[in-house]
Amino acid sequence: METDVFNDGRQRKVLVFVTRINENGKKEVLMGMHPKQHKRNFPGGAIGDRYEIWSETPKEAAIREVKEETGFDIEEPKKLGKMTFKFPDGNHIDLSIFISDKWTETDEKSEGLEDLQWYETDKLPYNEMWETDRVWLPFALQEYPFEGSMTFSEKEGYSKFVVQNSFDNPELRVV
Repeated sequence: METDVFNDGRQRKVLVFVTRINENGKKEVLMGMHPKQHKRNFPGGAIGDRYEIWSETPKEAAIREVKEETGFDIEEPKKLGKMTFKFPDGNHIDLSIFISDKWTETDEKSEGLEDLQWYETDKLPYNEMWETDRVWLPFALQEYPFEGSMTFSEKEGYSKFVVQNSFDNPELRVV
């Protein structure tokens, strides 16, 4: 797996599911094309990535990143879980995952995600996303608190995937 798009020296990141219910009563989530990764993704980014915000919390970063990447103002983001991605070169990413269904679209121009679109949660464009997203995203989209880790090997993509429900810690899946 190519990790150079993540080699920004930032190991703590956030990812945010901005959601709504569509006219058919189905839950949708906001996604856009990431200009550096060239993958469709959810709003998110580094925690405390500038001097003036170095001490921000993951929740504060979630609110800020959604604003920067989409122009949306979100309220009361709820933490869903955490994923840790471990790469063969020793780098890792600790990803805090949030969800918010309270948001306001603003007229402000965003500098992040391009081509923003709403997708029903059971019809995500996995062919435009990271290959591993189809493995761990279903756990997050169930909206049950969880922790997971994904370990990558040099040749085989990810070599191990573990997700635990944070209420009682049973292992839900190992690949």
